[in-house]
Amino acid sequence: EPLARDGGVGGVATGALVGGFLGGPLGLLLGASVGSNVGAAVGARREVEERLRALGVDADVLKQVSDASRDLDEATESRGYVASAMESAGAFAATLARALARALPRRNQPAKDIPRDALIPTAKPWDAPTFLDDERKRYRGSAHRDHGTIVNPITGEDLDVMDQCVGLHVEARDKKFADAAAFEDALAAFSSQVALGARVFVRRGDRDRAGDVCRVNGDGTYDVKPADEDGRTLRDVPRRDVAGEPLLVVGDPAGGKTTFAKQLLTWTMRSDTHTYLIPVLVRVCDVARQFADSPPAEPLVWAHLRTASPRWRFYEKARDARRLLVLLDGFDEAGALAERFEAEIAEVYASHPLVVTSREMKCLKGPAFARFRRVRVLQLDQAQISQIATKRLGDDARAKTFLAQLKLNAALQRMAKNP
Repeated sequence: EPLARDGGVGGVATGALVGGFLGGPLGLLLGASVGSNVGAAVGARREVEERLRALGVDADVLKQVSDASRDLDEATESRGYVASAMESAGAFAATLARALARALPRRNQPAKDIPRDALIPTAKPWDAPTFLDDERKRYRGSAHRDHGTIVNPITGEDLDVMDQCVGLHVEARDKKFADAAAFEDALAAFSSQVALGARVFVRRGDRDRAGDVCRVNGDGTYDVKPADEDGRTLRDVPRRDVAGEPLLVVGDPAGGKTTFAKQLLTWTMRSDTHTYLIPVLVRVCDVARQFADSPPAEPLVWAHLRTASPRWRFYEKARDARRLLVLLDGFDEAGALAERFEAEIAEVYASHPLVVTSREMKCLKGPAFARFRRVRVLQLDQAQISQIATKRLGDDARAKTFLAQLKLNAALQRMAKNP
């Protein structure tokens, strides 16, 4: 038995076994402690056995005494191992804590040995230079699903707003526009390149200055002559600081204003010449319903888009670049938030590409809408009514019968004129 032959070697062996079992620095420390205790106990027992043998004690008696002594020693050693291990562990933990305190940097203090160039920030997809153009391509499909169709109230089928719905006529500046001409006229003030002579509003400090473009520079900037005669020409104004005249679309109740807004959005997304614009349609009634009880601190439309749409980051980047075309549909349905909407239209949204649809209201002639261009959605004329009847009924004879019935019923005639 190794411990009986050599207490020192036995202590080392026992300590090695303990240290190898526990592993790591703590294992080595405890192993050394255990080995030292075992070696000392075995050496003392051997000394007692040699003294008893010198006194002539019988071998059997000597063996019994040795066994009893070994059992007692083992019990004592076990208690000693535990106490020694706890003391060693406590000392090791204190030493480790002091070493870590010296080695680790203080909280909120960057490590001095790490170069600043090595701290590379995580790239965000919306910070990419092509983010808006790339995301606009993906946005086109969802925009068509949300606004490219309108439900037929009689059959329940989805109708394409551009191909299957009536072509609306609008009146602007004593001129009538239809179909593509109406949409192009609506978007003229919001295009990526501002036309010479166009009325614009230039952001200067906390206010906008009205003026006319007097020069288009080769670097994409503009010179603007302020509307007040004493104002000096504003030179080299970047495109993002130039806002066109917002558009106000008025019409009779259920007179085609929402259809016009949907068609304008769809036209913008399908057109290859207006990729600069990113249109979003916001129904005022939805915003009023969402914030009826607890209006937000930020502008209503921005708060609505941020909380109700998963594309807020896309809209936010487009807004900051002055590329977000806000189609605010149904201003007359603002309800209790009407005054706040009116103030935000003048102070916030009018600095961006903006189209507002509404029934005729007294406030539309107030200062909040002073800078707006105005167009009116016209009622359908007789030629449009005949075209729709023929297209929907699919037979000239049936269409003629239908049109004859309209002439005999004044109420149906008025209904037929409503887009």
